[in-house]
Amino acid sequence: MQSHRPALCLLAIAVLAGRPARAQSAADLLQQAIEQHQNARFEQSLELLNRALSATTDPTLLGRIQLYLGVTHAIMDNEAQARLDFRAALTSDPALTLDGLGLKRSIEELFREVRQQMHGELVVKANRPGLVFVDGKWVGKVPLKVRLTIGPHVVEVRGSDGKPRYSSKVMVAADHRLTIVAKLGGVSPGRRPRPPRAAPRRRLWTWVAAGGAAAALGVAIGLGASADANNSEYWADGTRPERGAELEDPIRSKALGANVMFGVAGALAVTSVLLFFLEGRSSRPDGQAWVAPLGQAPGAMVSVPFP
Repeated sequence: MQSHRPALCLLAIAVLAGRPARAQSAADLLQQAIEQHQNARFEQSLELLNRALSATTDPTLLGRIQLYLGVTHAIMDNEAQARLDFRAALTSDPALTLDGLGLKRSIEELFREVRQQMHGELVVKANRPGLVFVDGKWVGKVPLKVRLTIGPHVVEVRGSDGKPRYSSKVMVAADHRLTIVAKLGGVSPGRRPRPPRAAPRRRLWTWVAAGGAAAALGVAIGLGASADANNSEYWADGTRPERGAELEDPIRSKALGANVMFGVAGALAVTSVLLFFLEGRSSRPDGQAWVAPLGQAPGAMVSVPFP
């Protein structure tokens, strides 16, 4: 039995030696290429990137590999190939940017130029009329078909009052048509919305005027009563002539004051009546118009290549 052990060991070594080495993943190759790129070994970086390119079909990873191919070709002054690589990268992943790579402005401008030349199509439909805004700019009315540069955009559908009814972040891909079906909530056609019941208004100046009228009326009655008492004393039998002369001026003053205060009370009473109707004219608090809320619901989104 022991005589067979050397033979078995030799067989195991042969099997292990004949087994192919594990193939490196595209992500590993990309990382190695980035390291070579950072060390200015651009030829080695290109070789690793091309190997990585043939080792994956994942669109996001493909986009990063093609992006570094474009950057490397741009550094090596191969602008034509860099344009092709950038276009391929943005076709795979339209969200790609050069942020954080610390590249020359000329390379960033080349990448931006390629992006600006790539377009997709946005179609917006909705169950109600609306105004379509893309990135805060008005582009048309629902239904809408518009050509946009690739990449992220914010799409809003607003009502006639300018208030957003639907909002979504979208990604426009090169040579693709992105269709949005926005569901705008609201009141059913033919039904008029019932405004909320307004809170009772505080008629401040109405009550100030009414209070002033009551106070003036009280003063007038008091002065009138006092003047009447003095007048009765003036005409009473047995009143001394000297006392009668003393009462003449107070009677006149009090009578005049009473008449004036009666007039003030009447004017304030009329003012309070007018203010009662004026302050209650608006049925909306703070004079703001009520707008029926429409609400918002998510819509369907479909992106397909151009036919």
